[in-house]
Amino acid sequence: MEFNLTESQLEIQKLARDFAQNKVAPKSLHYDETQDFPWEFTNELGEMGFMGIFFPEEYGGSNLTTMEYAIIVEEISKAGPMCKEPCFGLKVKLTDAKLHEDAIHRGPGQMIPCTRQAIMNAMLVAGTILYEPRQIIRIDIPTEYLNETTKLVAGRRGELQEVIQEEAAAIVKAKIPVNEMFGFTAALRSATSGRGAWFLSDQVFEKLPNDLQLPTIRKLRERKGLPPDLPKPQFD
Repeated sequence: MEFNLTESQLEIQKLARDFAQNKVAPKSLHYDETQDFPWEFTNELGEMGFMGIFFPEEYGGSNLTTMEYAIIVEEISKAGPMCKEPCFGLKVKLTDAKLHEDAIHRGPGQMIPCTRQAIMNAMLVAGTILYEPRQIIRIDIPTEYLNETTKLVAGRRGELQEVIQEEAAAIVKAKIPVNEMFGFTAALRSATSGRGAWFLSDQVFEKLPNDLQLPTIRKLRERKGLPPDLPKPQFD
């Protein structure tokens, strides 16, 4: 089964991504805090064909499929409540909703802000956590430098997965956070007198340690120009 996106789907993905990064992201904090609906985006979304995705073209729609809809939503929704980072592993289930009897009060301008805030509230109440990328690497060294190498890995929040010794050579398999890999090549050469080398095997995402969650969130918010105070659920 072929899961690659078609050329037209890739174009839609790029269009939605550019719009989210250049238009939505710079003003997302303002709309989250004020709960205003970004009416200024409506015309642009309509011109791109994102406002009538499932409607036939003869009625002013785009006549797109569920796949194109998912692509658009994914690109425009890449920002979590804590520090505007992409989210994954989320499941949103609507269990109840009470709509106004007048149609004019249940349009996009009323439904989108409250739905967005409800999802944000649910995430904040449930407890959002940060994940970090970790690289699984293989390190080839002479056996005599095994102790220095294991210390180097441990000093970078690394995790030893396997150590194989073959006569005068040793192979160390370790998992180290990407954030701790800066300068690793130079450090390894220094620790092994230039005789060590490492190779990337794989990359995974794992939960950031609890003691680093809050400091990392604050650093990300500061870097992105977000207020230092962490967001709280709003139930009013």
